[in-house]
Amino acid sequence: MVLGGGSFEGSIVYIVNIDFDELDSYKTQLLESLPEALNDKPYHLPEWRSLSEEAKVCFYQLGMLSTEFDENLIAAPFSFNMSEKLWKAASNSKAPDTTYLQHRLKTALKRTLNRVPDFWFAYEVNHSADNTGKPHLHGTMLLKPDEFKKVRDVFHQLNGEVTSDFKKFAIRFSSGKRRRLAKEIGDLQTNLKWALYCTKERATTRHYYLPGQSTTAATRSVTQQAKKYHQQIYNSSKPQDEFASLRNL
Repeated sequence: MVLGGGSFEGSIVYIVNIDFDELDSYKTQLLESLPEALNDKPYHLPEWRSLSEEAKVCFYQLGMLSTEFDENLIAAPFSFNMSEKLWKAASNSKAPDTTYLQHRLKTALKRTLNRVPDFWFAYEVNHSADNTGKPHLHGTMLLKPDEFKKVRDVFHQLNGEVTSDFKKFAIRFSSGKRRRLAKEIGDLQTNLKWALYCTKERATTRHYYLPGQSTTAATRSVTQQAKKYHQQIYNSSKPQDEFASLRNL
């Protein structure tokens, strides 16, 4: 795997310590300045329970890469525009919106593929002054090469009946774009850029549309793999005890 600029551990730890309430433009510049920033910024990775959702999706995305290479799958970035019927059903459900959508998606995938591919997603709304934002999901799904058409049909089924124009742009996979970008800047930066892009509207989405709710969801194995990666880096990033050598005298 080509990591691009900066070390894997340093890049992740630097990202999870960022105050994501700062200027959004800082996110877009983040990975371009990693090598220089890492030389100047001390870091220590927080425990998993203390990570922001923005940080966790970075681990979701990177955790999927090992499975992608080990099992010859494709970690396919996707964007899904939800129909009004679907997002209203999620909003009116007793469960949190992302939990409802995750359950619906897993059920439909199981019915169509006879398995549930690993995935994670972030719920996002481009907010407008008149509250007519467009709810959509960004995320990544691990698919076999011959499953893309079937999974597109799954997303269309979730939306139900929509206009032909809406359906044309309802679901988009970007695995080709991801491969091209990885050749230019490396797999690490490519995947972290995608994870950060997926959560760029998190604050707005939570404030106006999902108050008090999580805006992300992931299958159990994706979460487990992410936690595994996190723990490895957490253990290696603990500050050294400057008094330990004295106690051993």
